[in-house]
Amino acid sequence: MKESVLNHYICKIEGHGELKLNYKTGRARLEIDEGERLFEKLVTGRDYLDAPFITARICGVCPTAHALASIKAIEHAFKVELTPNIIALRKALLAGQIIQSHSLHLFFLALPDYLDVVNAVELHQERPEIFALATTVKKIGDQLVETIGGRAVHPTAPTIGGFLSVPDKNILKKLRDDLESHLPQTLEAAELFANFKYPSLRRETEYLATENSEHLSYYDCEKIISNRGLETPVENYAYAFKEEVRNDSPAKYGKRDGHGFMVGALARLSLDSEHLHPKAAYAYRQIWQKKIPSYNSYHNNIAQAIEIIHLAEEAIIQIDNVLNDRNQVFKVPYRVIEGEGAGAVEAPRGTLYHGVKISEEGKIELYDIVTPTDQNLLNLEEDATELMSKHKDLSSEKLYREIEMLIRAYDPCITCAVH
Repeated sequence: MKESVLNHYICKIEGHGELKLNYKTGRARLEIDEGERLFEKLVTGRDYLDAPFITARICGVCPTAHALASIKAIEHAFKVELTPNIIALRKALLAGQIIQSHSLHLFFLALPDYLDVVNAVELHQERPEIFALATTVKKIGDQLVETIGGRAVHPTAPTIGGFLSVPDKNILKKLRDDLESHLPQTLEAAELFANFKYPSLRRETEYLATENSEHLSYYDCEKIISNRGLETPVENYAYAFKEEVRNDSPAKYGKRDGHGFMVGALARLSLDSEHLHPKAAYAYRQIWQKKIPSYNSYHNNIAQAIEIIHLAEEAIIQIDNVLNDRNQVFKVPYRVIEGEGAGAVEAPRGTLYHGVKISEEGKIELYDIVTPTDQNLLNLEEDATELMSKHKDLSSEKLYREIEMLIRAYDPCITCAVH
């Protein structure tokens, strides 16, 4: 007989959370077990230049995304006009950040669920060929971030108006060639994750992502869109959805029209699979062969694997753009003015928003951060509750395992959620 309430800590996620299954009410909850960190107040009153470096410390998994979103918000407030090669280099840097995070999540957090191994150490012992593939794919992202960002974690090169330093053309050319030579391994990874047997789940949800000129965009985020008709400028993010505050949680919960919504790789692929680069498009149509949107959140794992291919191809294209651009200006002048700005990027787990208000002296008066995990939390709970409803025949242990796998498929970042 099932207990009325089942509580378990979740392992193999970024941060600390506890899964609570209430069999009386039929509801599932992910309880956040970390305190609020108050980064928004931490940067208030400080010089604008401090914001990208401080907010990047929110997370050791996606610091580059935070730094770029912060920089974009400040540049928006100052009306900074960038050169094409600055934008191209930032796009390649962001691609590296997402590849880093996706490969870490897929191979070392999610994959043990499907190969019946406990952790990365056991993966190395039992399946050394897959462990070697994992390290190869992750190295692609590491090389991009370290070469362009200045180091593999917490980038030092990107700044307001461009870059403080850039690699020379020979280093960029070698990086580009290394990326191209490792594209076959990214396809191998996609095939691996496409062939796993995923738990059954179908719950129609709303997917949100950003686009530019009707194309999915990771860096040039102009509009927020959804599969239910939402279309609004990125600056309106505070009106596109609400952040619900709960008395018993240090994290906020994204809500639209009274329900949860999903951001991230599966949302992005569901909203625009038509503009994938060639090898990613091949993986999507020939290796996975699933109808999108699938409305099975476990498939976020496969979507991330396909994004790794797409973003490796994207990085190659953007590095080529930099190499072929005669205008090698990587830092532009700007004026510090009073203003407000919003910056958004597609981070590994979904759309990340930074908003800022700056005084004419260059001091931060207000700062706002909305992370992807905050946006995903309510939808994750709604998915887990659906599983409880549809799988009442399962034992407590099997049901818990399926929901734990679901949580890992969302790839939550608890430290970002309690920023």
